[in-house]
Amino acid sequence: MSNSKRALVDIAILASIFFFPWWVGCIIAITACWFCDFYEIIFFGFLMDIFYDSGLFFHVGEHFISYAFTLMAFLILFILRKLKKRVRLNA
Repeated sequence: MSNSKRALVDIAILASIFFFPWWVGCIIAITACWFCDFYEIIFFGFLMDIFYDSGLFFHVGEHFISYAFTLMAFLILFILRKLKKRVRLNA
């Protein structure tokens, strides 16, 4: 994926985090991960954890920090990298 397309996908995911439900950003990010190694998904997962305040927490000092979307981003990136090696895209 070229840098200009990658920047457009970044802007689309960022806009979807602010203006659409959480699942729209997830669909765009998963699609982007399928076509290239989209490591930005980890940052966007962390950003979604900050804005949407998901249900999985861990305690740090006096604060609870949510990490469900970040964990999901790591899993998506790992699973899709393994899956792309096994699936042929051109027949």
